[in-house]
Amino acid sequence: MNELSTDTQPTRDSEAYQLAEKLLRPRFQILDALALAASLNPNGKKAAEDHKRKKDEARGELMTLPINELRSRVQQQEAQAAADRVARAESEKKRKQEKATRDAQAAAEREANKFYNLSSSTANFRHWATMDYWSFDEALALLMGKDPRIMTKEAMRKEIEPEFSLMLPRPPAPPKSSFVQKYEALRAVAGRASAMKSPQLKPLAVLLWVHESGAITPPSELVQEISDRLQRSKPNPVQPVSVAQPAPTTPPPVQTPERPDPHTQLKRAALVHKHDRAWPTIEADLRHANENGLSTCAKSKKHGFWLEEPALQWAQQNGKLRQRAQSGLMTADPFNRSKPTEQS
Repeated sequence: MNELSTDTQPTRDSEAYQLAEKLLRPRFQILDALALAASLNPNGKKAAEDHKRKKDEARGELMTLPINELRSRVQQQEAQAAADRVARAESEKKRKQEKATRDAQAAAEREANKFYNLSSSTANFRHWATMDYWSFDEALALLMGKDPRIMTKEAMRKEIEPEFSLMLPRPPAPPKSSFVQKYEALRAVAGRASAMKSPQLKPLAVLLWVHESGAITPPSELVQEISDRLQRSKPNPVQPVSVAQPAPTTPPPVQTPERPDPHTQLKRAALVHKHDRAWPTIEADLRHANENGLSTCAKSKKHGFWLEEPALQWAQQNGKLRQRAQSGLMTADPFNRSKPTEQS
């Protein structure tokens, strides 16, 4: 093939040649690679020569243009290439975001359909509060608000460890839901608690351990049902028979100021400091006074104060005292916590 004369065509090192190459690169980039491959094959030599001839002709036409025109075209081409790259990046980013949204929606739908998220898995707390004892796994399910007959150990094991098949490759494990993670954490803590070792766990002992350990916040309905059962188990005090009084014939006496409360009134901290040895659970009982009935019988009308004698009376009736309190009340341990080997 005849080359253009050097007096009419700039050399390869000239700016015009380099600018023309830049303009031709996007159009001939793939063709250059094909021509190179064809040149290695004896049968493709003619095709490679035809490609080179077409490219030389296109370059020659470009190099007849003024240098400023070539520069302007190169700048426009580079600007368009940059814009195309930005557009492709934005398109890829949008595609990934849409995929992430679809994946999140699919995961949310799968999680909503899990057995422990269905309304049918909610526990009947009144039914389970009537039982004298629970098993370990029944206690875990109830503390999480679920029916122990549905949320069993075997059912949760399938959620934690997906089934493995020798016939099919094991897919990557999806991230565990917050419910499963909460269950695993509760099981790990409860499994190490001495209060949860008995095969027959008393409901009140389970709630007491939860409050003391802070492992989980039990459902308020469960706490209320057990509290109601404790109230029903207390003997009703004999009410004195009222005797009818004759109607007064004299003018009513002048009302006197209300007498001050005869009970000793102490601040919460002072009450705890004074009786924490004889009453080990006093802080937890005061914290849940609205639930266990302590607030009703020992809360002073004066803001921030407690009635010492009624509080000790409540503790004695509920078996909270482990030695003779300062008021002289006898105590007992209803949970037999000093004998962990005995069944509740």
